[in-house]
Amino acid sequence: MKYIRLNPFEKCNYAIVDDEDYNDLLNHDWKIDPYGYAFRYENRKRIRMNAHILKSFNKQIRHINSNRLDNRKVNLMIVGPKQNPFIKKKRKRR
Repeated sequence: MKYIRLNPFEKCNYAIVDDEDYNDLLNHDWKIDPYGYAFRYENRKRIRMNAHILKSFNKQIRHINSNRLDNRKVNLMIVGPKQNPFIKKKRKRR
């Protein structure tokens, strides 16, 4: 397990990745989007780190432990729309 730093000029955010994927991921400039996913740009398209690791760019990927920055293969699962319900946290009313 290794850590990749995201947004080097902003606050410190790190993505957790497997040792075998670490060197490949270092070749890219990773950022964090407003939804909490690590991503990069390639030919003006946004590529998420989880899709890059699993090499599945047109499928839905679920983070088993709900940590969007934990991109270890044991935490990623390719799912269909019925298997990936939107997990919404209850908001407290003020």
